[in-house]
Amino acid sequence: SKRVGAVTIHPTVFEAMQRAPVVTLEASLSDRVALLCEDYRHFMNDKEGFATRLAALRPIVGASVHDEWLTACREGNWGEMVEDLLVRHYDPNYLKAGQRLYPNSERAERVNLPDLSEAALRECASQLIQDHDPLNADSRQQGIEA
Repeated sequence: SKRVGAVTIHPTVFEAMQRAPVVTLEASLSDRVALLCEDYRHFMNDKEGFATRLAALRPIVGASVHDEWLTACREGNWGEMVEDLLVRHYDPNYLKAGQRLYPNSERAERVNLPDLSEAALRECASQLIQDHDPLNADSRQQGIEA
């Protein structure tokens, strides 16, 4: 997307991103659910506020699915609800958007993460920088330490 939260990515940067190689990070569904429940814990303390946000998805997913999520929210079944949101809504929609916005996504390098711990994410980021940073590639070709 051209937006990250409330920030809009400059068009020139976004166009460069669209031309760039794509790396897809993959993690288990259970790890993703656990991370999202942790990162969005503030919603657990504001069920009605979350229910209001969830209402925006009702026209997209339909009343039945929305009502299932709403019930899970109000009953505090966060893990169940987050997993279903990912499987039924976010994953399919992000996949479609990614394919539309990033032509290179079909040739994406896939990186399977062992887990979503800070250590695993740092190791992955370091490896990606080492493997894909043009400055590091130039340095390796010239035999210079980066």
